Amino acid sequence: MAEKPISLSELKTFLGEIKPQFDKVKKLEEGLDSITLSEEGHRFLKDVGNLNDELDPEFPTTIFRNVAECLNYLLKNKLDTKNGNVTIPGEVNLVGTVHAGSDVKVGGFDEYEHPSSETRSSLRINGTIENWGEVKHHGSVEVEQLKVSGGAGGSIVADGSVSAKDIKASGSIEAGGTMRAKGDLKTYKGLYPELDNSDKIGKADHRYKEAYITTVYGKVAGVSAAATKVVGAAASGHTAGMCDFLCDGTADQAEIQAAINALPASGGKAVLLEGTYSISGSININKPNVTIEGMGKGTVLTRAADNFTLLSINSDNVTVRDLNISGKRTVYTSGNNYGISGTRNHNNALIQNVTFDACAEGLRITQNNNIIINSCRFVKCTRAIYFDYVFTSAVVDNFVENCDQGIYIDWGSSKNIVKGNVLQISDGASGDRGIYLTASGEKAKYNIAANNSVFNYNFGIDIAGNYNKIVGNYVMRGSGQSSDYTASQYTIWCQGTYNDISDNYIPGKNYTNSGGSTNTFDNNRYQ
Repeated sequence: MAEKPISLSELKTFLGEIKPQFDKVKKLEEGLDSITLSEEGHRFLKDVGNLNDELDPEFPTTIFRNVAECLNYLLKNKLDTKNGNVTIPGEVNLVGTVHAGSDVKVGGFDEYEHPSSETRSSLRINGTIENWGEVKHHGSVEVEQLKVSGGAGGSIVADGSVSAKDIKASGSIEAGGTMRAKGDLKTYKGLYPELDNSDKIGKADHRYKEAYITTVYGKVAGVSAAATKVVGAAASGHTAGMCDFLCDGTADQAEIQAAINALPASGGKAVLLEGTYSISGSININKPNVTIEGMGKGTVLTRAADNFTLLSINSDNVTVRDLNISGKRTVYTSGNNYGISGTRNHNNALIQNVTFDACAEGLRITQNNNIIINSCRFVKCTRAIYFDYVFTSAVVDNFVENCDQGIYIDWGSSKNIVKGNVLQISDGASGDRGIYLTASGEKAKYNIAANNSVFNYNFGIDIAGNYNKIVGNYVMRGSGQSSDYTASQYTIWCQGTYNDISDNYIPGKNYTNSGGSTNTFDNNRYQ
């Protein structure tokens, strides 16, 4: 782009040499009845387009290679189109504000303003877009504030990413890439890519279909906004504007509990943004259909007192996922320091992608049904998982490392599945039992333990209950040599009756049957 003050005669000569470019400028001028530019910008286009008046000698004339360059120049100041449309075929950089009465279309258009699949541009504005129509864009959109409203429209559409401090639309928001809002993300028609079941909140990646990602740093508000509350941590840089409840690092269970209490009686979601939350008292999940969701490893609930459960499930259909629980058991030594507990007669809980670190007991479920524990990690807990009279539940694809006791299915627990878990002692500690189907009180029965890997426990799998099936597990100490076992260490030890133990790989030591002839053993391999 060449820019310099020139005389009218020089301008006419130059425009004759670049008539195609001049035609574009003139074409834009012919459409000015639907565009209201800033006074300076409008006068400039009129002078260049019609060549009727002498140019203001104090106004520097700029010759542009195309319409995009012309508008880029003008948009360094301000583009005000309160009554019409804005159509820009190239990249736009703006420091000021865009007001549009109808549509804003940027990037991916040819010289006749037809959409082009070959051009991808960017819209970067440090100011604000306030639009009463629709924002359409074939590239990415980066705006300080993006507000779209009005009628059935009011939509934001971008093939690339949409980034703004605040994004508000009365219609839908569609992004082929990433949506990022450091403040509020509000939509009353829907978010695209769609999110699981409801609006997603917080700085997290939520995938739908293939690689579509939505990232939100603040609050998501929509038709179900009342059913979602966001909790932040001041020490992590969150502010009151980014969340509904802001924790100060002391007794943070109070704010988290307040978020749960603020949900409708029918349930909802409490989202914990990244940060370390100091917990000195139990958090009571006392409503049905409640989800407690963190940001994965970035959200940590850390114990700050003794003798209580950090998260207590006291209602049906509860989900806890994507967070870390730090039990600090070398500091807080009570045996009742549970990470999560489920009390009696509250069913249908999902515990997913939760890390339990150094808890006296990571997860304790008592007299509940239909519990799913999936993709969790238990590290240096005294005991990882304990079931007490639990029915029709599943412990699937979890990782248990350096926990003295692994998965305990106790006291009449029945018809449960323990499958695909990895349990190992790797730090030289003395691991008691990896998987234990106990005989306490009413014996555990009709359970299945399948395709688990259990390493370096004194009792790899201990079956003291009856009518259980143990199939396809890999159980081993050391390198799987007989010398890795003492007389009181076992791969599989069956003490109960009517159990079926088959197709297990148990190198170094064969199964031990002390339960009698009603147990059946088939195709178990050892070396």
